[in-house]
Amino acid sequence: MGLKTVSKMSQVTSVTNEKSAWGTGVKSAERTLDLLELLADSEEALSLSQIAHRLDLPKSSAHGLLKTLERRGFARLAGGGYQLGLKALQVGLKYSDASRLLEQSEAIVLRLNRVTNETVHLATLEGPDVVFLQIKPSTQPLRLLSAVGLRQSAHVSSVGKAQLATLTDEEVRAIYVDRILTALTPKTLTTLEALLADLHRTRARGYAFDDEESHLGVQCVGCAVRDASGRAVAGLSISAPAVRMRRTEFVSLVMEAAAELSRRLGFAG
Repeated sequence: MGLKTVSKMSQVTSVTNEKSAWGTGVKSAERTLDLLELLADSEEALSLSQIAHRLDLPKSSAHGLLKTLERRGFARLAGGGYQLGLKALQVGLKYSDASRLLEQSEAIVLRLNRVTNETVHLATLEGPDVVFLQIKPSTQPLRLLSAVGLRQSAHVSSVGKAQLATLTDEEVRAIYVDRILTALTPKTLTTLEALLADLHRTRARGYAFDDEESHLGVQCVGCAVRDASGRAVAGLSISAPAVRMRRTEFVSLVMEAAAELSRRLGFAG
């Protein structure tokens, strides 16, 4: 009985500490966001005293937040005061780029889906993974199921390999250093050398091919989508059961669609 009582008391103390830590973290995050908004709304640099006064914070707290933001590049000292740093601009531009990508791709994804009646994916590369941004599923009973926001290993997907192929071998090696290429099917590429060889073929022919590497019985063809700088910002693919994969036709359609989307994003190549 005594041991159980001590255990319950320990659990209560632990939960209380966790709630306290959570509350402190939320308050700190809110103060940091308040500070960022204050700097964004100000047309001139603000002194530490001005910031502390407007946010109703002790100077020591305001100073600590500013130093963290300055260290991370979200704030900078300028003319004796603080302004937004370049990192804030970069984050804003990334949001703008992502918003434009989704806006420009919607009609293209829908058209590609209607022409093929197969599942069409738009995904972006994040390290060794891809994140699905848009999906238009096939209306046929036998189809690939996925969801927006879902992450998938890049080495098993045509949208992933299409974007990896725009990188150099050295850049690909850096992504996969100390990482295991997990097998999802017997056809998955599980060594870096096999993946690099596949990426060489992808560069040569202009599109990536997933030959049942993520799901048995499913094949995908995909191409990279580039922005005005020439950087790959996404991959576009058509996925279908192997028995319905019209590879030559689908390759032509996805290459044309990816090229159109790239042009809409300012790519002139």
